[in-house]
Amino acid sequence: MTYNIWNFNPEWAVRKAMLVEQIKNEKPDIVGLQEVRFESTQYSESRHQISEMAELLPEYQFYYTPSMTYFADGGHTDEGCGILSRWPIVDAGFQRLTRNFSDNVDEHARSVVKATVQSPYGPIEVFVTHSSLSNTARARNAVEKWDFMQKTAKKTTTNHDGRFE
Repeated sequence: MTYNIWNFNPEWAVRKAMLVEQIKNEKPDIVGLQEVRFESTQYSESRHQISEMAELLPEYQFYYTPSMTYFADGGHTDEGCGILSRWPIVDAGFQRLTRNFSDNVDEHARSVVKATVQSPYGPIEVFVTHSSLSNTARARNAVEKWDFMQKTAKKTTTNHDGRFE
């Protein structure tokens, strides 16, 4: 299952309740999330969307890493991708993707996050990303994502009885 949670844009509390209810009802083993934010200012308590969701979904653990950071109001805002998993996350990492600063549609920093999840059937590698609005950037970043996946993928094979090695 995957969702773009649309950061803290209006009605986050309503969207969060709907997302959590959907996840509880569907019971996916793994959920990929895009536009996940952490906010910290000198005027209010820090807020972290994936932590807020995980508090309401105690059977899930998570991995999150920011793709970009904004500094304002004596604090900062991070935005990136995350992964929720019912199974243990045994390894994780990320790769920042390149930007072309002369492409005004390629304005946000992007990344791909990876988690190795230990399922009852063996390890599963999960990759989550959020692509640019720029066609040129998406094409360039697709190659970077593929290279990251190839570089970080564990080589697993399956026995005839379905077990991973």
